[in-house]
Amino acid sequence: MGAETYQAAFDVLSITRRLEQALDGVTRAEIHLLAYVACLLAMFRRVPAAEWGYGFIRSQWGAPFSAEIEGALVMLAEGGLVRIRRETLAMTTAGEEMLGFLDGTVEHGWRIQYLEGACDSALAMSAGVIRDALRQEPGLRRASVHHEPRNLLGAGEDAALYEQFGILSSVVSVEVSDLMVPSVLWLSYLKEIQRLEIERRSNEVGLNEAPNQSE
Repeated sequence: MGAETYQAAFDVLSITRRLEQALDGVTRAEIHLLAYVACLLAMFRRVPAAEWGYGFIRSQWGAPFSAEIEGALVMLAEGGLVRIRRETLAMTTAGEEMLGFLDGTVEHGWRIQYLEGACDSALAMSAGVIRDALRQEPGLRRASVHHEPRNLLGAGEDAALYEQFGILSSVVSVEVSDLMVPSVLWLSYLKEIQRLEIERRSNEVGLNEAPNQSE
């Protein structure tokens, strides 16, 4: 396994530990989703996506997906660090011990603040709401016009995202201690964009279906 998979393994363990009890378990799909949110929060703090350690694509279901996260899930399950039952993860004692060791390492410790921000967002908003909101994230939205999976957060493709983050940072400081605050604000903003888009389409359908008064 490469270094990317070990970074992803740390993220899987961190997200699982923080959410398995509060949410009565965390699913594989939620791990991918929240790892993506954590990466976006790092970008909000001006950490380039290339430094996150692994990448994401837009899956055929319209959600972020990471091959490294999926590889880490397999590795952790085979190593007895997590249990996966019906797509839901649970930490084992060995997993707790491993995470306790990795938390204190330079290679992994810097990621904790972003993972915490993503997990706290999932406690404030359901994973379903986060998933729907992220459909309006510029990279995922741009990729939605293609039928095949597309890479996300590539170099030169995140200008629109940084524009949104610039607006967000005028309301909430980039250095705010609790990253849940900018995360929830931004996701709520994306959710509002989605609501307005649905409303606009509904109005267009209504106009198209309205009877012609001249007949």
